[in-house]
Amino acid sequence: MAAAPSSVAPLAARALRLVGLVLVLSVLVDYVASLVGANWSEPRWYVATSSQWIDRGVVPLVGLTFWFSGDWLAQQLDPLSVTQQKLIRAIARILPLVLTVIFILAVPIHLSNAFTSQAQRLEEVQQQVQQQQQALDLQFQGAIAQQKQQLKQLFGTPGLFEQVKASGQIPADQVGELEKLVGKPEAEIDRFVDQRAAEAKQTQEAEIKANQEKQSNLIRREVTANTIRTSLLGILLVIGYGGISWGILRQSPNHN
Repeated sequence: MAAAPSSVAPLAARALRLVGLVLVLSVLVDYVASLVGANWSEPRWYVATSSQWIDRGVVPLVGLTFWFSGDWLAQQLDPLSVTQQKLIRAIARILPLVLTVIFILAVPIHLSNAFTSQAQRLEEVQQQVQQQQQALDLQFQGAIAQQKQQLKQLFGTPGLFEQVKASGQIPADQVGELEKLVGKPEAEIDRFVDQRAAEAKQTQEAEIKANQEKQSNLIRREVTANTIRTSLLGILLVIGYGGISWGILRQSPNHN
């Protein structure tokens, strides 16, 4: 029974190093894959990529912890093992410093491109609003001309208005207003149509404006929340990897 722990310890050391290595390599593969087809001129690509890198940044930290734990355990079991796997041990000691630099750069890159991306998205919303307003103008121009023609025909033909009213084709809430136009000149009919159209158009423009404000506020809140989260997480990663790097650099060559 006493021999069991000694036989399990080497296996635990190998397992810790293997798991740590797999965790680190899996993230590095993701990092490299994210650079394939990179759009270096697009701020949104920088935002998405830096967010992805920072979100995944904790995994290598855990992986390095596993690897160093396994390496330490292996040295306790066999001090001569320090001379083995020199290349992997060297990479494992350099990697925290490299990741520290990466995340130091990732935070300001994310910040600058996040606000540029926000400006682009707000501009797109503004362009959509302009397109909607232009379409609304064209729609009302056609509707106004058509309604003026219909009303002039309705009141210009003797007895036609009374006939249409009696048939129930005119909505009840519009009968009173239209009756006021009986016998009026065409200029009065034009003013009536223009006034009604202006009121209806103003209502729809207010809806478009409210929708624009809603979308703009949503974009600002989304960017602000994502920026704060990503920046804080990036700073924590810098502290974590920086602490490991500092500890490695403080070690004397005799302990390498």
